[in-house]
Amino acid sequence: MTSPPPSARRDPGEAPPWEELHIVAPMRQPEMPPSAPLEPLMHRDTALEVDLAAEEAARKRAEEEAGKGLEGVLYTPGPQVPRRRVWLVVAVIVIIACAVWFYGIPRTDAELVVRYNEGLLGGVNVDARIENHGTRALDALTVTVAVQDSTDTPVAETYEWDGRVAAHSDAGLEAVHFQGDQWMTYDIFVSWEFDSAGQHYMGTEHLVTSGDAMNLWFTVQMD
Repeated sequence: MTSPPPSARRDPGEAPPWEELHIVAPMRQPEMPPSAPLEPLMHRDTALEVDLAAEEAARKRAEEEAGKGLEGVLYTPGPQVPRRRVWLVVAVIVIIACAVWFYGIPRTDAELVVRYNEGLLGGVNVDARIENHGTRALDALTVTVAVQDSTDTPVAETYEWDGRVAAHSDAGLEAVHFQGDQWMTYDIFVSWEFDSAGQHYMGTEHLVTSGDAMNLWFTVQMD
């Protein structure tokens, strides 16, 4: 076996001469035909957009033409109503409303007014008055007034009044007089009974004259 020539000898770590290198050319990939561009999934409807734009333009033209045909309206204020006349009309309306309420609306509205008065030298007066504010008369009216001291002892005779009170009128009752003490408390008992517009009314009220006042007023609704 013949040994290689000296020129062909090389160390194990030495690179081979270029003549011995085998260069392998890369494989040529086959050319692919160009692919078509991807189309979007949703297509833009240009025809619809054109129609909408045309409709909008036609609407604007119609509005402009309609506006050109309108003429401006000039407001001319009418004659001013005098303020005095306005107040006169208001006053007439108020008077008519009050008249209708006072005379036209049927109603029963009566009050019994009791006055307690302490005079000189121990004299005491108990006055009463019937006030009919309604549009109906008080028929077959009976009013009773009784006065007692703190021991339930009558200090004067019981007063009773019978009569009739027309609409929008009043009637005074004779006073109850007795000798008393201004430091004493008295009980006043009033009762009434009457007919009005087919209805029967009756009631009682207990009034107390407490305190050191010499004049006291009591108002009792009778209906």
